[in-house]
Amino acid sequence: MSGRRSSRANWPRASLDDVVYVDPAVPASPLWDADQTFPHVSMAGIDEVNGLVAEFESKPWRELKTGKARFEERDVLFARITPCTENGKVAFVRDLPSP
Repeated sequence: MSGRRSSRANWPRASLDDVVYVDPAVPASPLWDADQTFPHVSMAGIDEVNGLVAEFESKPWRELKTGKARFEERDVLFARITPCTENGKVAFVRDLPSP
């Protein structure tokens, strides 16, 4: 155990913003049509055991453009509501389907 502590003591100190992007903006394109579909993840689509997206849904842009977070490959999805965070609803996005 003491070996782990000494190695941690040598880690550089940094703020979270220096090492990760927290809620970075993924800009919407003015070329997107209201009926164009995009991958969407519901809380039910997150596997709380392995921390991956188990199921992507396809939804039209008109349903996603307000109030839904946009995400990209390799993003980490973290639920904004307490019951989901307590149930392990955090997932790493990989193999994101193309729109």
